[in-house]
Amino acid sequence: MYWKKIDDYLVTADLDSNANKLTFNSYKITDTGVEKVDSIDIEDLIVFADEIKILFSNLELNNGKKLIMIESRSFTYTFGDGVGYSIDLLELTSSGKLNSYFSDELAGSGDADITKTIRAGFNNATSLSCNQDQFENAFYDGNMLTETVNYSDLILRI
Repeated sequence: MYWKKIDDYLVTADLDSNANKLTFNSYKITDTGVEKVDSIDIEDLIVFADEIKILFSNLELNNGKKLIMIESRSFTYTFGDGVGYSIDLLELTSSGKLNSYFSDELAGSGDADITKTIRAGFNNATSLSCNQDQFENAFYDGNMLTETVNYSDLILRI
């Protein structure tokens, strides 16, 4: 479903639709091939909704951390009214281990500054300063951060 070479590692993502989870795997690239190093699951990836959007991007922070960002937004309008939004950041360590670096989600519709908590957590984890408008644009309008934010403070690789 997804793969990306990061330094001496190959990272893949495999969707298991029966279990509704996304598994990220890291493999060490050697002269003789690849060997699996680690894996990590993101559970309940796809929610019951009318529309869902899931994006991946690779991020390298100024502090050298290599992250994979999984951003998802769901929108329900036929059997309810509401939006769900989540961000997961996975870290690929220098030894090829995958760690959950940040994970948060929210759901609702029309609340005042609904993105305050997830925004503060994300900005703290990444040392960015994404503002309320950027997060609400992702939450309400589906214009995801990976598509719209100017990542001048970090390197964005897609």
